Amino acid sequence: MHTDIKANELLDKAKALHASQNFNEALNLFLDILKIFPENPEVLFLTGTTCIQLKDFKKGILYLKKSIDIHPKSIGAINNLVQILIDEDRLEEAYKYLEIGLKLDSNNILVLSLLGSLHNAKEEYNEAIFYFKKVIDIEPNYFRAYFNLGNIFSIIGDYKETIVYYDKAIQLNQNYIEAYWNKATFQLLHGEFDQGWKNYEYRIKREENKPQHQNFSHKKSWRGQKIDGGILLIYGEQGFGDVIQFVRYLKLLEQFNTNLVLYISEKLITLISSIQVSVKIFSNKNPIPYHDYHCPILSLPYVFQTTLDNIPNQTPYLFPMKNKYSLWFEKIKSNSKFQLGIAFSGSVIHKRDKYRSIKLQDFSKLFISGIDIHSLQITYNNEDLKNLNEMPEVIQHQKDLKDFSDTAALIANLDLVITVDTSIAHLAGALGTPVWILLDTMPDYRWLLERQDSPWYPSVKLFRQKKHKDWPQTILEVKKQLKNLVNN
Repeated sequence: MHTDIKANELLDKAKALHASQNFNEALNLFLDILKIFPENPEVLFLTGTTCIQLKDFKKGILYLKKSIDIHPKSIGAINNLVQILIDEDRLEEAYKYLEIGLKLDSNNILVLSLLGSLHNAKEEYNEAIFYFKKVIDIEPNYFRAYFNLGNIFSIIGDYKETIVYYDKAIQLNQNYIEAYWNKATFQLLHGEFDQGWKNYEYRIKREENKPQHQNFSHKKSWRGQKIDGGILLIYGEQGFGDVIQFVRYLKLLEQFNTNLVLYISEKLITLISSIQVSVKIFSNKNPIPYHDYHCPILSLPYVFQTTLDNIPNQTPYLFPMKNKYSLWFEKIKSNSKFQLGIAFSGSVIHKRDKYRSIKLQDFSKLFISGIDIHSLQITYNNEDLKNLNEMPEVIQHQKDLKDFSDTAALIANLDLVITVDTSIAHLAGALGTPVWILLDTMPDYRWLLERQDSPWYPSVKLFRQKKHKDWPQTILEVKKQLKNLVNN
């Protein structure tokens, strides 16, 4: 009896900690309770859910499975488990547990929504649409179903239906930040810059973006209003490529009566210092510098009302350091061979990395003889590294590329860069070096659709997948054009 009372007290305390998002402390208490009652399905469920919130997916899945094994009638546990299994691409397991959920309640909108998400993950879009529409039939005001339909129609490429469903989701929940965000990127992808940049401002309110913005006071926020002297701080956000792409706008800021300060990653400082603009640059490892106004760098296209016709696309706007350029010149210009730089993969934490990155074994199919091939990669996964070590024709430079200024100096000495959609693409474009970019069927918004050129970078040529996940055909086209370029 005493043990039960103690466990209940601990459970109440753990639930309170969990509700206040003190997940680490809550987890420790849940684990203590499990030592007393290891077969309690509720505690197993809460433990698994908390592990997932702490990004320990492996343990989270184990605890949730055990909870369901003991109490297979918990829709909440089933839904939480299925969601993480889908996210982890364990789709067959997810379907097995969804079948349990359907037997419990065939009209449960969360179960049906997860069925839609499962089919979406399997790229079975008609089936996914069926289930999300079934959810709406049961609950017409369930805004997440409209949002998910918008996402599917955006993949299919149906502009009208995509906007209709995003707008319906927003109508039902006017604080639905993800709907505004997805709508924005879809509009920008289709060249609808007027509304796209406006909606893109909602990114600042997204949970995953908040850490980049939360330390800047709203009272000092600047979006183009008149400045009477003072200091304007522009701060970096998102990835390295984003900063490299949008730092071009610093030149346009010279028209304002202000002192410019740039607050960015230390890895970019030497490179960005080459920009021909009067600006003081600080590392974001240090405290935020004093300023009168601030603006995130990806809001500058909105500030300047950027359209396809007025993109500031004069390149180069970044330049290699003379001493580093000379060192690379001596290293690689000792012969008359064509000098090619390659980058075939990006950061694995990028949400769409599995679509944009290419295995080296596949990427190498575009290699031709008689040229020097320089890898611009700094890191490799184990499979690529193994294959790379069996390709003596590829020259590795990771030990020499300590920051972006080193990579810039190397790229400036190359005849061509061929890359997937990574920061290397933006760096080569900003330097004015010819660069060919391989894109999947649903590229990032900045590359737009269908066109082979980029309004952002005059030296860019785009090679697009004809079919989803079909890199071989794209690589074959790249190889053909590379042969023609080198021969001519």
